[in-house]
Amino acid sequence: MTITQTETELLLDKIASSQVFSGAERLQEFLRYVVVEAAEGRSAGIKGKTIALDVYGRSVSSDGDPENVVRVDARRLRRRLGDYYEAEGQDDAIRIHIDSGGYAPRFELNSVLTSSLEDEALPPEPQRIRVALAVVCGALILLGLYAWGSANWFVADDTADLKKFERQALMEKSPTSLQAVNLAEQGREMIFPLFDIQRQKLAFGMFEEAIRLDPEYFGGHAGAAQSLGTMAILSQDQSKKDLYLEQASEEVKKATSLNPTQAWTQVSSAWVAFAKGDFDRALELSRRAYALDPDDWYILDLHGLIAFSTGNFAEAQKVSDPSGSNDDNSHRSDSRNIYAVASFHLGEYQKTLKSFQEIGELGGPIGPPRLAYQAAAKHALGDMQGARNSASELMETWPDFRVDLALQGLFEDKKNADDVIRRLRDSGWEVPE
Repeated sequence: MTITQTETELLLDKIASSQVFSGAERLQEFLRYVVVEAAEGRSAGIKGKTIALDVYGRSVSSDGDPENVVRVDARRLRRRLGDYYEAEGQDDAIRIHIDSGGYAPRFELNSVLTSSLEDEALPPEPQRIRVALAVVCGALILLGLYAWGSANWFVADDTADLKKFERQALMEKSPTSLQAVNLAEQGREMIFPLFDIQRQKLAFGMFEEAIRLDPEYFGGHAGAAQSLGTMAILSQDQSKKDLYLEQASEEVKKATSLNPTQAWTQVSSAWVAFAKGDFDRALELSRRAYALDPDDWYILDLHGLIAFSTGNFAEAQKVSDPSGSNDDNSHRSDSRNIYAVASFHLGEYQKTLKSFQEIGELGGPIGPPRLAYQAAAKHALGDMQGARNSASELMETWPDFRVDLALQGLFEDKKNADDVIRRLRDSGWEVPE
């Protein structure tokens, strides 16, 4: 499996702060180097001599055999990782292994936490999907959340200090309470990408374990509700869909009874309502979540998504505006995507194109709906050659993709897609045969 940058940092920080790796700075550096290299797609280049040079600053011309030092440390690292996963790391969502005979790590999901929920593929034909699924799937295709992005969210310095004291208080209550909170937070990190069914299974398993450890912690129930809501959206089997929604509703009730003022509780309630197709209620609840914690980017993205899909474009634009952020998450391409498409529907076409350009410069994903909106925005500005170029790129890159259906799937009210589709067709795009 592959892991995101956020997951990489979480894994390494947790391991480095453990008792097993306390005082083992060189092994920590060894582990960080090979994990980062692998996560960035350079596993093939992880060799003994590169580790000796990059980690220890020793070349093959150094006295002695620098690669022998690497081999010895690799054995020590494997033993410590084994000890770590038998103790403090037994509930980690992702485990790191460095197999004998090499130094490139491999990552595996914690099978103990993985749910037995059955894998289900998405329906191939958008027109066969019921309204709630069509809206959510279309919106996620737009944002790229099915393939890119992680659920990291903004935490200010004072919030980080607060969390430190919260953890101290939880530890005094009981170690299992702290463990439950840690598991739920890891599960929340695992929720995205939403269309990765294996991640949904893993996240749900982690929330279940958090509930087992501390049934009175609201986060386990809120996370379980959100995962179950997503499972319902993805399920083709109506009986399973109904079961997931029933269970999700029960978990929402428990989270609400334990801590109704938490933004996470409210946004999970919003997501379950969204999965049920109750868009008015979903918007009401997501607005409440945003009011409770307007600095949580996890809340912002989901609220922006729901606001956009329900046709509240000014609201979606406001909460996703990158210029209103002074933190490191201002580069997030999912927020910028919401901002770009909301701006289009407000007639602010230059903002649409500028936001898409910034996403490209930041290395963000590109998909069919984004190219469709680019073509439509250029068309609206009178740049017909640019519009034709974007439409042509769309047809060449995704020749069989029914972008018109995907665009309709973005909205509760399908008419909101009409202007984009009209301009796209006028730019030369044709429905695939």
